[in-house]
Amino acid sequence: MTENKNNTSKIIKNTFYNLLGFFFPVIAALVFIPTLLEKLGDEKFGLLNIIWIVVGYFSLFDFGVSRTLTKVISEKLSLQEKNEIPEIFWTSFYLILIFSVVGSIVLLLLTPTLVNDVLGLSDSIKQESKISFYIMAFSIPVITTTAAFRGFLEAYQNFKIINLLRIIWGVSTFLVPIIVLLYTSYLSYIVLALVFLRLIMWLAHLFVCIRTENRLKVFTKVNSQAIKPIFILSGWITVTNIIAPAIVYIDRFLIGALISAAAITYFATPFEIVSKLLLIPSAIVGVLYPVIAYNYRLDFELVRRIFFKGAKYIFLIVVPLIVLMMVFAKTGLSIWVGQRIADQSWLVLQLLALGIFFNSLAQIPFTYLQAIGKPNITGKLHMIELPFYFIAMWFSIKLFGINGAAAIWLLRSFLDCLLLFILSKEIFSGQFSLISKPKFAYGLFTLLVVVTLFFVPLIIKILLSVFFLIIYFTITWSTFLDTEEKSYLIALIKSRSLS
Repeated sequence: MTENKNNTSKIIKNTFYNLLGFFFPVIAALVFIPTLLEKLGDEKFGLLNIIWIVVGYFSLFDFGVSRTLTKVISEKLSLQEKNEIPEIFWTSFYLILIFSVVGSIVLLLLTPTLVNDVLGLSDSIKQESKISFYIMAFSIPVITTTAAFRGFLEAYQNFKIINLLRIIWGVSTFLVPIIVLLYTSYLSYIVLALVFLRLIMWLAHLFVCIRTENRLKVFTKVNSQAIKPIFILSGWITVTNIIAPAIVYIDRFLIGALISAAAITYFATPFEIVSKLLLIPSAIVGVLYPVIAYNYRLDFELVRRIFFKGAKYIFLIVVPLIVLMMVFAKTGLSIWVGQRIADQSWLVLQLLALGIFFNSLAQIPFTYLQAIGKPNITGKLHMIELPFYFIAMWFSIKLFGINGAAAIWLLRSFLDCLLLFILSKEIFSGQFSLISKPKFAYGLFTLLVVVTLFFVPLIIKILLSVFFLIIYFTITWSTFLDTEEKSYLIALIKSRSLS
């Protein structure tokens, strides 16, 4: 029991660090995006968004090695085989470096086509767009190898320092462009400043890794025997790493190609808001991944409990945020970025928010399947999804514009979530009676309150929202949390109060 409590305590503490690591960049986004939008204009801001997406996508040219690195090192730690870790780490690092150089070359070759033919940019910004893409292409090796450092630190569950670095990078991502805009609105200088910041963060991550494991100071050569177990897992993780971002972000490219670059802003702005909710499940599963990998062969019942607790926590935390975001979509957007964008984007925000709910829940079975060494399942699922999603998104944008894109995004999120839970069926043995009649009744009552929120004036919405939150948290505490969870939360609150 003591070991169980220690495990729970460590998971909650590390999740708390992850939430802080994601929270501060979100606040920075909320504060600085309106200024960026005003200073850059719709088209340049849309282009900056695309640059972030492209670099994020090409940074996945680690071919799943960083994710695999976390799993393999976690297993080595559980087996007390620490002497093998430096060799595994540097072999993985060299592989990622080679792959990322290939990614840089690919982006360099694709840049003219992206700028001239795909994105629908006006002639006035095509030249600076090309320069910006070229600069970012050269930064891909720095970005991808940083992911190797992070994978190593996650295996050691050093989430405190990981998130300190994440906060610095996340806030600076928005703050640095604001500083550059004091002197120039030329996009290339903004991108150059961000690349320089990436290099500083790379050095910081390397320093922390060596402090965590002093034996990493010795740069070992590539070990061919270490490559094999890495590639067995990373191959299918690569499929997911390539296809999943394409599924998530392909809508913006199609909107740019079929409508305009400015229309990307009307879709990307609400997406920037709702996608930040994914930081909550990401904070939870980021901690659970090395824990599941460590314990899967040692204690499957512990893994089962972790799976269901993770799903429960994500559900309970995300639901009220999704509800409030949907209810106050138009009002919130008009306050944040102005009535002009709110009129275009409020329905998009509502549809995407509901999609994010399913996407958040899907993180649990997705992480479980990868942590237990079955990334082939998630990889095959995404391979099947992609062509159907692309076709549906194309026709939906042609017929219904950005609202159609949001609707298809929601539908895909729901189906993906459902299938991932079905594919994780071994974890459900004897666990099908999870929702009791009282829980179902409470949930139905809460749903009725939520539906009412959409059909009343603003002042009544605010009052009913407070009523909804009181009901929701009361039911959560009395019905959905067990005695151990309540005791831990009370102890945590008391310790924070005393601090």
